[in-house]
Parts: sequence; C-alpha cells; structure tokens
Amino acid sequence: MSFLKREWALGLVLVVLAVGLLTVAFGYWRRGTEYVGVAVILAMVLRLVLPTHNVGSLAVRGRIFDAVTMLLIGGAVVVFSILVPG
Repeated sequence: MSFLKREWALGLVLVVLAVGLLTVAFGYWRRGTEYVGVAVILAMVLRLVLPTHNVGSLAVRGRIFDAVTMLLIGGAVVVFSILVPG
C-alpha cells in the first residue's frame, strides 16, 4: 500500500498522458498532443506543491530543476501543437 501512496501522483500524470495518446491514435493529433503537454505541466505542478516524500518517481533531481524542466518540455509541446499547421 505504501507504493500506491507514494506513486499516486505519477499514476495521475500517466492517466492524462494515456488519454492524450489515445486521442492521437483516434486521429485528433492536435488535441492529443495538447493533452500530452498538459500531462507534463500537471507533473510540474504536482512536483512543486507536494512534499518530496509524496511525489515518488516524479522527483528526479531538485524540486526547482524538475519543475523548470517539466515546464519547458510541457510548454513546448503545447505551443508546438498549437503552432503547427494542420
């Protein structure tokens, strides 16, 4: 049970990511990639607001480094999904 307590944040992010990938698989690539970017930004928010012992595998390096990296990657995915002509 402690594994589930520790990894629930990662599970939530993976659910949003799976929804995005399924959306892409059904042909709605723009909306799906937006969901993927939002999943990464959700991971950033969870990494910032939760204590380190509760974020589980979302904690890779320091809190600020993780948050900045996830914001840049998630933000880039969302921006590119909007800017790419389709």
